[in-house]
Amino acid sequence: MAKKKNATRADGRIAVQVYLGHDENNKRKYKTVYGNTQKEADEKALQVKLAMRKGIDVSAMNDTFEEWADRWLRVKEAEVKSGQYVAYKSAVESIKRFIGDREVSKLRAADFQDIFIDLSKKNDNTGRPSSKQTLHIRRIAAANIMQLAVDNRVLDYNPVLATKLPKTKPPEKRRALFDHEQQWVTDFDRRARCSAMIMMHAGLRRGELIPLTWNDIDLKNSLIDINKSADCVKGHFIV
Repeated sequence: MAKKKNATRADGRIAVQVYLGHDENNKRKYKTVYGNTQKEADEKALQVKLAMRKGIDVSAMNDTFEEWADRWLRVKEAEVKSGQYVAYKSAVESIKRFIGDREVSKLRAADFQDIFIDLSKKNDNTGRPSSKQTLHIRRIAAANIMQLAVDNRVLDYNPVLATKLPKTKPPEKRRALFDHEQQWVTDFDRRARCSAMIMMHAGLRRGELIPLTWNDIDLKNSLIDINKSADCVKGHFIV
């Protein structure tokens, strides 16, 4: 018997439906795949069937990275302290700028490796090369998001585990303050002395220091998350 050929759509593609079973209302469910040729459409249908045999939830294969990232953040919000959550959220937002609208099932290790390389050259928040710790947090966030998809049987492997963090520039050695720098701190009004020390030791600009909150400080990992800045307009700072 000749193999059935599917009708060609108005856009020139060929659609093939794959039977998925019945839903909670006992209605038959299908997943439709498309190809430019019958052979291409049949191959995509075969991949769906193979995924089903592995126990993959093919109905969720079109979910985007952003959807699973948001699910993971909701879990973390209830699990970790506010400072750690802010660091994770910043990391997630950074990665979403690259692949937020991509289907999670189509992401590969190379996609994430490219992201880490790009971030190592230029942090999207500061415009400067990312530190090793910043890259580490972004990789942890990406790996956990993809693992959540694996645990929910949307994927059968976690591509982030195959990535490596690129080398970053070694941190500059901290030196002791010169006498005149110590005098600057001493001469500051007592209320501003702490701010002066933070700016000098962390290398922050005034506009980066002013909008800092405790949620931006991660004492455990010795991190300051610079995620906003203040501009001086007619003598007033606006965040």
